[in-house]
Amino acid sequence: FMQNMDCDRVQGYLFSKPLKKEDFLVIALMDNQPTVDDDNFLKKQGTFSTHSLLLKAIRDEYDMIIFGNLYKNSYYLMHQRDGVKFKAATAGVIDDMSEATIAMSVDYDSGKKYRDTLSRPALIKAFNEGKTRVECEVKIKTELGVHEFITVVHLMKHPYRDDILMISMSRTVKNPVSLD
Repeated sequence: FMQNMDCDRVQGYLFSKPLKKEDFLVIALMDNQPTVDDDNFLKKQGTFSTHSLLLKAIRDEYDMIIFGNLYKNSYYLMHQRDGVKFKAATAGVIDDMSEATIAMSVDYDSGKKYRDTLSRPALIKAFNEGKTRVECEVKIKTELGVHEFITVVHLMKHPYRDDILMISMSRTVKNPVSLD
């Protein structure tokens, strides 16, 4: 799995032995924590805490975040908000996830729009045309009803290999409408 996700290295004991999340946060947040009303708030923050603020903002904005390798046809679900009813496996094959999403589409046009914009072949084509960002609004059926969401996919070349990487971020556009 780690090789499939292009992980060539793993973290050792740089700071300490493995810790529980709570213990790690205590250590990470002890580093000269500035107050929010301080004029140099962002300058005084360490890189870790600035990045954690950015990641928190992204998680707060998006219901689902997926990292994928288009050439290797693999993905990893990085974040899924509690209560999101889209059943995505934690890791898997991009083509399988796309087909599952298309099968959940409310109608033929919505499925076609997804296939033409967000399927792996469509994303590879977009990248080869010079696009680094693709966006699509899709309607799917869940047990809660029709769920409308927008997906933004950022495309980039792997820095060391001939692969195309993607970060896909989806958020709800409208709350689900009951099918009844």
